[in-house]
Amino acid sequence: FPTRRSSDLGTICKGHKTGDGVRIPAVSFDNIVKIWSCANEATLKMDIEGSEYDAIYCASGDSIRRFKTILMEIHPSVDVQGPGRNAEFLKEYLGFFGFKITYVTPIFFYRFGEGGKMTSCEKVKDLELVRLERS
Repeated sequence: FPTRRSSDLGTICKGHKTGDGVRIPAVSFDNIVKIWSCANEATLKMDIEGSEYDAIYCASGDSIRRFKTILMEIHPSVDVQGPGRNAEFLKEYLGFFGFKITYVTPIFFYRFGEGGKMTSCEKVKDLELVRLERS
């Protein structure tokens, strides 16, 4: 498996420089599709803490088109810096493969106090759960 260092902030693209850190095994999106023999019309659930940008942008069109539905948590661009690293661009990019957004919801952070009673609820800025469907 290709490896990355923790200081790379979640990058799995070929040719990316590595810094000092701990080596972590990583598998590319294309290899996952190949290893698991993902059938056409499959559903992809992706929650990879900011690495969704690299996973999708570095994947081949053939791998992306294997899926009919994508359910994904998209992190805000402030968490993952770089060109194209925002939810709107990522959703637009997936549109090139025939995906259309069918559902978007924000993420909320709940705090609970003594006895399990909820004490506060706040929206996590720009973090979204998204469902995309390919026609």
